[in-house]
Amino acid sequence: MISKILDIITWIILTDLVIELALSKESIANRIIALMLILIFLVLDRISRKLR
Repeated sequence: MISKILDIITWIILTDLVIELALSKESIANRIIALMLILIFLVLDRISRKLR
């Protein structure tokens, strides 16, 4: 149950980050780096779930 709540919170935070990136006036390179970091986080999260 707590795991599901944490998953929902994580997705809300990641969605918020992507929206902020889309609306930001940062350079394209900074946006790409931020999106790559988000993707790395998601991959590591998925790997850690499979190891449980």
